[in-house]
Amino acid sequence: MFVDNVNNHIQHALALAFDAGFKMPELFFKNNLTDEQIERLESDYHWEFIDNTVIFRPDGTEVSYVMFWNGEKFICHTIFINDKALMNDSQGGDIPANCVTCFPGKLSINKQLTKISSELAEREKNWKGFITLDLILTGGNIIYRDIRFSLLEDYLFCLATLNKSGIEELIEKLESGETLPKPEGFACSMRLYTYPYDPFENKQAAAAAYPFISAAYEGTESFILTHRGERIKDTWKDLLSQIPKHAAKYNLCYRTDGDKKARQAYNTLMREHYL
Repeated sequence: MFVDNVNNHIQHALALAFDAGFKMPELFFKNNLTDEQIERLESDYHWEFIDNTVIFRPDGTEVSYVMFWNGEKFICHTIFINDKALMNDSQGGDIPANCVTCFPGKLSINKQLTKISSELAEREKNWKGFITLDLILTGGNIIYRDIRFSLLEDYLFCLATLNKSGIEELIEKLESGETLPKPEGFACSMRLYTYPYDPFENKQAAAAAYPFISAAYEGTESFILTHRGERIKDTWKDLLSQIPKHAAKYNLCYRTDGDKKARQAYNTLMREHYL
C-alpha cells in the first residue's frame, strides 16, 4: 500500500464529500440503529459497515478517479477500473485489488474538484500526494463511494506502466511540478497468487518457480504483473502471454478474464458521457 501522510478517516472523507457537493448515498450511524435494524441491513449486500457508519452502495459501475495534488492543483488525472474478485467470473471473494485497468481521463465532476482543491489549499498547504475518489456510475449520476488520500500499490504500478516510468521517477516528477506528457492507451495489472490466497506463499512460489517474475512488481502480498497497450482487450491478451503455460504446475494462480469488467466499464463511461 502506498499511503500519503494525510489521515484516511471515514468521517473526514464523508464531511469533505458533503461539502464538495457529491451526490451521496443513504447512510446511517450504527449507534443510532436498533439491533433489529442492524440485522436487517447486514442481510442486504448493498449496505457496507465501516466503523460506526453504514453506507448504501447502489448497483452500478464502480470506478476510481485518481489524481496527484502538487500543492497547487490536481494533475495526472487517471481513471481506474478495479476487478477485485480473486478468481474468474467474480468468484472466490474480493481482495483490495486484482485485475486493474487504467487510462488517462477526467470525470465530469469539475464543481466537486474545485471545492476539494480549495480545501486542500487552505488546510493542507504543505501536502503533496495522491487522492483516490471511488465512485459509482448509475443512471447518469456519479455517486460518492469513498475518498482516500492514498493510492493502492496495484494502482501505482499500473500508473507507472501507463506513463512508461519507474515508480520513484514518476513520483519525483509529480512532486516537482514537472509537466508530464499525457500518456496514451491503457495499462493493466494483475496479481499472481497461490491458492488458497496466502501472501507469503504467493511470493515464495512465484519467485522460486519463474524467471519471468523479474519483470513483475513485488507487492506487499503478491507479485503484480503489468502491461501497456493501445486497446483494453489487446493489452490484457499481451499481459497474459507473459505467463508460461505450465504455471499451474507450481500452484501459481491468476485471472484469465481481467479485461471483461474493464471493457464493460469503459463502454459505460463513453456511452453515457461520464468523461
